[in-house]
Amino acid sequence: MTARPGRARGSDGKLPPVVVPIPEERRIGALAARFRRVLRTPLIVANTAAGVAAFGVILVAGQPAIGLPLLLRMPIAIGVFVLVACAALPYLLRGPARAALESFAWIGRWDALRWSAVTGVKPLATPEAARAWLDANPMRGDAPPPVRLARIEPLLLVGDVAAASKLAAGLPADSPWDRFDREYQRAFVDFSGGGRVDPRPLRAAAVALADPEERLRGQALLALGAARVAVAAGDDWIAPLADVREAIGEVGDGVLRLEVWPTLFRLEVVVALAAGVLGVILVGLG
Repeated sequence: MTARPGRARGSDGKLPPVVVPIPEERRIGALAARFRRVLRTPLIVANTAAGVAAFGVILVAGQPAIGLPLLLRMPIAIGVFVLVACAALPYLLRGPARAALESFAWIGRWDALRWSAVTGVKPLATPEAARAWLDANPMRGDAPPPVRLARIEPLLLVGDVAAASKLAAGLPADSPWDRFDREYQRAFVDFSGGGRVDPRPLRAAAVALADPEERLRGQALLALGAARVAVAAGDDWIAPLADVREAIGEVGDGVLRLEVWPTLFRLEVVVALAAGVLGVILVGLG
């Protein structure tokens, strides 16, 4: 078993700290952070409406005609809060922002499933998790292309642009998709490292994709790359992803229900529980 190329290990056999500090706007997760900002206003509005509804339940159910004790009203109010907030969110997120989020979630889901199929674990979200995974899974010299491909994002998470670049350049080009994927990974690594990316080789590889599913994924990845570049440049990053939503079509329907709404549902449950506990405390103090 050999250590992966491009980076020496310490005496303890573990990877050293981040090698290259990647600018924040070029890091993995920069685009997701922008979407969190987009969701901020709809979340505030939805939570405000949910809070009003929950407070109304507490007041009405406490009237003499109903007379429910506070400890019974609170669970009902929490349920109403979660229901109203989750029902309101899909209606508050509309237009290009929603289309862009659907495109982002669709291609992100495909990429995450591909990564998990190779590694057996969920995608890594932090440099610490990436470093631990790389330490636990040193690359073999005979590692197949999917395994080498799967190492690129963790390497970028820990700032090892040189090793990621070497892996991307060594990916196979046996099929039209392989050629596109190699060009995409090379452009992704160059961009992350702060370089200026020439989009022409990637676009040419995308044009050569004949398989309809591969062509669609290629279009979505091109839009994803354009959105990343726009974030780094301070330009309109929503437009590229919103524009590709029509091409994705019905295969992208329901992706928010799979990838986004569950996370927001868990968030609303936490918010509702916290508000409920706070309400009980305040009533008790009063």
